[in-house]
Amino acid sequence: MISNYVMRVYPHYKDVNALLFEQIQKYACLDVKGCGMRTEFQTGLQDEGPGRIGGEPLSQLFGWIEDQLPHLAWTLGKWSNSAFNQNPYPHRYAIADYWGMVYNRGGGSQRHNHYPWPLSFTYYVNVPEGSSCLMLEGEKVGVSDGRLLVFPAHLFHWVEPTPVDGRTMIAGNISYDPDLSHLNIVSGPSA
Repeated sequence: MISNYVMRVYPHYKDVNALLFEQIQKYACLDVKGCGMRTEFQTGLQDEGPGRIGGEPLSQLFGWIEDQLPHLAWTLGKWSNSAFNQNPYPHRYAIADYWGMVYNRGGGSQRHNHYPWPLSFTYYVNVPEGSSCLMLEGEKVGVSDGRLLVFPAHLFHWVEPTPVDGRTMIAGNISYDPDLSHLNIVSGPSA
């Protein structure tokens, strides 16, 4: 069966989610269309600071996510008959940018996508009972604490207004860097 997303549960979510929840709640001060709140957009791992989430728990979580990405990307694309699936060369993925999100009662997000990124992710830090699902191309996707979802970034997704306070997550985009060193490509203008 073809799926629009793949899901994993972070095995150490109970160890890190409380600290991540505290940071996101503290720094999510920017309005999102749909009445959600977010932190600053971030690139690379940074220390916690005004508008930013960070530190060792985030570093551990992101290390685990990046370790999962080659298999998750293969799982998403295995049905495509793409040459990508037959390429014996390494596929390298990295978290390119990320931000924390908080949805309190009545908060949600408008329909959007993350094109031109190849993949996007959501990681759920706190999902109180009764929280809204993620809507992905019109499909309701259940969310829970510690759940990681990875999906093609061009897919439209949104969050309906949530009836409870505290739905908290980290969202981000994933870059793809094929190893093309075996092709001996010369870049730039020829002499």
